[in-house]
Amino acid sequence: IGTNSSSTFAGGGGFSGEARGAHGNTSPTYSTTVDFKNSLFQGNKVRLENSSGYSANAYGGGAAMFGNLNATFEKTSFVNNSVTVTGYGNAYGGAVYTERGVTISGGVLSGNSATAGAGGAYGGAVYTGSSLTIKDGSLQNNSVTSNSGQAHGGAVFMDASVNTGAINLNLEAAAKDFIISGNTANGKSSGIYIGNHQGSTSTS
Repeated sequence: IGTNSSSTFAGGGGFSGEARGAHGNTSPTYSTTVDFKNSLFQGNKVRLENSSGYSANAYGGGAAMFGNLNATFEKTSFVNNSVTVTGYGNAYGGAVYTERGVTISGGVLSGNSATAGAGGAYGGAVYTGSSLTIKDGSLQNNSVTSNSGQAHGGAVFMDASVNTGAINLNLEAAAKDFIISGNTANGKSSGIYIGNHQGSTSTS
């Protein structure tokens, strides 16, 4: 069990990584990918207790990837991971947070949660700012909860505002057996949510 917290920022209960170019450049030219195979992230927690009155965010209960770091999960499961913000701030990605793309190929994402007090909660299992590719596996019984803010994407929140308004959702042929069920946002059924859409959305 991993716990990662601070007064202004918290992220990556089980894994945290970042990829940027020179001088913090976030151009896709500098992107890279981290691969997880045959792994289990279970019971990791990111908890941020914020009483300052200023917004402070928490990211990725199981794994957090910042900048141009894409993620591929092959036969890797995320079970009962959580990201929580008390006070004012947002919670992103109960299991996985990435500002770039995510590929899921096998594995179970179940029982993960993102919870916020006076802010928003986005992506019970996965928050992504770019593409999501699903090949097979399952997203079950994940949740987002906010006491007084927005709560979207019980399973997945895709944020189109991160990368100039474009977002890509790829459900490959092999994903016909992929299960998305029992996911909730503030107690109501919620699977994949595309937010802050400004440009193009493509599915395949």
